[in-house]
Formats: sequence, structure tokens, C-alpha cells
Amino acid sequence: MVESWYRSEGMAIGPSGDIFIADNIHRPIISGRVLRLDKEDDISTFAEDFQSPAALTFDTSGDLFVVDDWAGQIVKVSPDCRKEVFATDLRNPHSITYDQTSECFYVFSRNIQKLWKITQNGEVSALPIDFDAEVEMCDLAVDRKGNLMAAVVWAENRDIGPIFSSLFRIIPASGEIILLHERQINQPGDSQSIAYDPASGDFFVLWRTSIVARGQWELNRVTTEGDIYPVATTVDADAMGMAISPEGDVFFGCITGIYRIFRTE
Repeated sequence: MVESWYRSEGMAIGPSGDIFIADNIHRPIISGRVLRLDKEDDISTFAEDFQSPAALTFDTSGDLFVVDDWAGQIVKVSPDCRKEVFATDLRNPHSITYDQTSECFYVFSRNIQKLWKITQNGEVSALPIDFDAEVEMCDLAVDRKGNLMAAVVWAENRDIGPIFSSLFRIIPASGEIILLHERQINQPGDSQSIAYDPASGDFFVLWRTSIVARGQWELNRVTTEGDIYPVATTVDADAMGMAISPEGDVFFGCITGIYRIFRTE
């Protein structure tokens, strides 16, 4: 564990291999920030004065894009920490990923169940995606071939349940959704994270292992075809955000700090 703070919401790997963390440490005061964790495990503030930073991604130019949930916008932060609004008038954007094959961003809104495509110049369009369920959380990741994956917490009716944690592959052009894996979980507040691993070409998914015991999480490596391989288990609460270093080490956040799982293979 590296350090303790209030809540890590999202994570991303920077061009130099540093870990960037969307941190809502100051809730309910509106003053979220983005932290940078370098290779010596030193933490510094990279950008601040966000309302509710929820997710992060980098484009190929090295600019950081921050989903500011409560503000309803995406903020672009340059390597020298200059901020500008990249896209606005979005209702509760909550996750983001960058697709370098098509040079666009995919952003999901948790409240209105929309998946947006945003071009490099900030043009926003809604994709024809329908999960046919009440989606509580949806984390996104895309590989170098343009395969878009979504780790989704959903229910047919969140007031009645049951609640499920699922992994989908999405075809943005057609709106087709392919279910790869599904499991029942404890409650709608539970979430999960997904990240792409360039070293293996696979995805890593952090999700709940039990529908009874809160705080038990399992890290799996998942192929685009849905083959699942266990990597590690952990007991903690509210795991949020995950990123994978160029060396293949897995970082994930929770309310007690940032954890690192070293790649041994």
C-alpha cells in the first residue's frame, strides 16, 4: 500500500509510467484533485479544483482527460498542467477510455444510461447502445485493436434486485453488446474496474467475489473472447479505479490507499 486518503475514483498510466489518480478526498466540499504517483512512490498534486473527478485517460499526445462527474464535463490537462474544458453539457459522465485506433474517446453516463463517442476535437455523439437494464456503474477500457470492453454493475430493477456484475464487449458502430461473463453481487453500491494490459494484450478486471461478504475482491485477467484467468484476491472495501504499468504491475485504489500487485510471470 502506498498512501491513505479519502477515495480513489479512477486511475490512468501517464506517458512516463507514472500513475495518475482521480481523488475525491475533500468530499463533500467541492474540491477534487488529480494526484500523480511516480516510480519512487512519491505522491504530488498534478491538477485540482475539480467538482468530482471520476475517471481519467490519456491520449497519444500525452494530454490527460479528466471526467468531472458533478460538473458534467471533460477537462483536458496538458503535461504542463494547463486546464481547459474539452467537452461540456454531459449529464453525469462517469467513465472514459481513449481508442487510439479511431482517435476518439468513449464516455459513459451512469444516470441516463448513455455511451458517448467524443472525437479528438470535442464533437459529442450518442452511440446506439442499450443494456436493457438499470446500470449502476460502468467502467470502460479499449485495447490497441479497438476492442471496447465494459465492466458493468446492473439490475433489471435496482429496488428489487438481484444485482449483477457483468463483462461485455461492445461493437460501437452497430451497438451490439456481447456478454462475456456474469455474476451476482451484494448490492448496487458495489462497483468494479477494468484496465487494458499492453504487455499481454488482455484486460484485467477487479470485481466482487461474494454476494454475502462485503470487501472481498478478485482480480482476473480476461481475453477479448471472455476467457478468465485468476490473478489475485484481496479483502478490502470499495475498490475503485485500476491501472496497469508498462512493466505489467497492477495498481488499484480503495478508501484505504493504493495497492500494487507485482507482475511475476
